[in-house]
Amino acid sequence: MRQISYLSIANFEIELHRILNPSLKNRPVVIAVEKSDRAGLLHVSDEARKEGLKNGIPVAVAKRLCRDMVLISPKLDLYKRAQFKLIDKIAQKIPLFEIDKFGNFFLDLSGLRKLYGPCQDLAQCMRKEISSDFKLPSTFGISKNKLVSKLAVEDLTSSEEINLVPTGTEKPYISPLSLELLPISQKLLQKVKKPTSNIFKDLRLETIGDISALSRLQLLVAFGAHAELFFRNSRGIDNSPVRAPVKKLSIHAEYYLKEQTNHTGFLLEKIKSLFEIVFFKLRKMGKLSGSFLIGIRYSDLKFVEKRKLTKILFRHYHQIEADVKEVFYHILSRRTSVIYLYVELDHLANLEVQLSLFDGQNVNEKLESQLDQIKLKFGDQAIFSGSSF
Repeated sequence: MRQISYLSIANFEIELHRILNPSLKNRPVVIAVEKSDRAGLLHVSDEARKEGLKNGIPVAVAKRLCRDMVLISPKLDLYKRAQFKLIDKIAQKIPLFEIDKFGNFFLDLSGLRKLYGPCQDLAQCMRKEISSDFKLPSTFGISKNKLVSKLAVEDLTSSEEINLVPTGTEKPYISPLSLELLPISQKLLQKVKKPTSNIFKDLRLETIGDISALSRLQLLVAFGAHAELFFRNSRGIDNSPVRAPVKKLSIHAEYYLKEQTNHTGFLLEKIKSLFEIVFFKLRKMGKLSGSFLIGIRYSDLKFVEKRKLTKILFRHYHQIEADVKEVFYHILSRRTSVIYLYVELDHLANLEVQLSLFDGQNVNEKLESQLDQIKLKFGDQAIFSGSSF
């Protein structure tokens, strides 16, 4: 019988900061870009949430609502290191698992009963190990599918650290829960341009049970192409498999803007600087790349990214500069200010050295070779090439 568990470490990013700084415990903590009152809150602790704060609220507004708020800058490298260690811990016991987000995983416990006993015992064992090794609190939802297991963790009416939903009770269990907990509901609400618009309130739909009471025809009228997914999910039906994480070798760099902006020239210059960092690492590894990705997070927390698969393998920025600008202008399509930039190189391949009949390096490559020597001695951010805009 299929048994799926959802492992959740609530407020994962904030809990990591509290481990490094115990004085933050039981205080209203938020994570956002510092020195920018217009930047939106990225993560909010339970204590701050009780003061009326939530993700996306500008820092300036949050300061007025909660004078005792503690503001911390995001540290993505810290979160990734902790995530990798968590993955190693999970992989020691669970052969098949899927990453949902930082600190949250789907675990396929099917067929592990003979090895570990009842799934509740395995979950309890993992809770103790995560608490002992990482000093992090965790909760588990267990059912026959991914949807109900995740809802069992997000059920605010339950105080259980391990919440088991027996097979056959999925629909009555999720019916009283808020409709906005369904992933498809969250997706629809994010697409709405007006922040005050809520289709569920307009239709007087509050709980998942309200949706399950509607027929397929009624759902089709209300939600169109999403009707069938609402029909199945509201009844606790989810046949999606647990997908193992795909391991790939990639190189990335990121930049949190001190002040949010939509100045195109400034942002493009920062993108170029990030590419210089990853290209230096690429050449240092003796690799070539076949694709790149650019990501932008806007001040309203919406993240947009686009990957470009190139026709050639490359190891210098000038080889893909035109493609970079094309991708950059494609995703910078909103008037909203930007707070975060991300670039990545993947599809890496080994460098095959071949002697050239002619001069092997052009002016750009000779310059980059000299800059690489400086970076090898003083660090990958010691010097950048300049440009005007």
